[in-house]
Amino acid sequence: MEPTTLTARTPEDLLALAPLVLGFQPEESLVMLTFGARAFHARVDLPDTDADVPQVVEMLLTPVLVHDLRRVAFLVFSGRAPRPGLARALVEAFTAEGVSVVDVIQADGRQWFPLPPEGGRGPAADYDLSRHRFAAEGILRGQVTYSSRAALAASIAPSPSQVARTATHLAELPERLAARQRAAEAGWLRSAMAAADRRDPVADPDPGDLDTARLVRDLADPALWEVALRAQSRECADSQTALWTHVLRAAPPGWVAGPASLLGFVAWLGGQGALAWCAIDRCRAERPDDGWALALSDLLLHAVPPSRWRDDLDRVVRDLA
Repeated sequence: MEPTTLTARTPEDLLALAPLVLGFQPEESLVMLTFGARAFHARVDLPDTDADVPQVVEMLLTPVLVHDLRRVAFLVFSGRAPRPGLARALVEAFTAEGVSVVDVIQADGRQWFPLPPEGGRGPAADYDLSRHRFAAEGILRGQVTYSSRAALAASIAPSPSQVARTATHLAELPERLAARQRAAEAGWLRSAMAAADRRDPVADPDPGDLDTARLVRDLADPALWEVALRAQSRECADSQTALWTHVLRAAPPGWVAGPASLLGFVAWLGGQGALAWCAIDRCRAERPDDGWALALSDLLLHAVPPSRWRDDLDRVVRDLA
């Protein structure tokens, strides 16, 4: 998918932009939009207490300074009363570092209002994003925006019927491969991924039940998992995201970590950070200490751009060796 530049000029534009860049409609969230050549966007849960505010501010400020960005906007998505001191803490911390805060606003799905740093809330304004030009642009481009983060996570949840079929085929495949078999399997794995790049990633992501089971089995082998990792490219991130989403949803318990961690990587490569986090969650639910999931979490937390993936991939693989 070719990148599109969307220019936000009003608070409504910012509110419409957030779900497009995140991939889902945020709820009870603080969203930071950044502007500049190395712009990125971030979402965190709203702080539960005043004591949590400094940690949230630091979490957002650190990558902004690393990437030398100079303009940000903050959007609070919540129907609850704004937490006293949050807007002031954000504005003071960012402006102290020379970062201009364009807006701090809160929206509840029906109205938005400014959150001035001195406290309280500004006058409310009604809004309806269903007809916004950004939403129309996303529809024209075939971009899927989920209703919530939970809905996004559900899009990579297990499919019971697919899991059952995969388990049947896995029982018929050798669980471990000898060294010479692994070399031949690496060639098959590359060809299976290339075939996915030739298919329509939306209409036809399914390589078939037997090949799906074989892909699940292969990603349980660290050497083959690395083959799949190194075969990725930013140009094919959409088709590979569709393939490994299908494989992950078909993976039985005990076989989830491999496809989940690979999906996390290709989602990050394609700029789908929220999906990458959901894949990391599935991986760590099965293998909490998975080294790649931890490394990918670090890349996401530090807003490392996918354009640096080859350098960072070599570094991560070297560190995990």
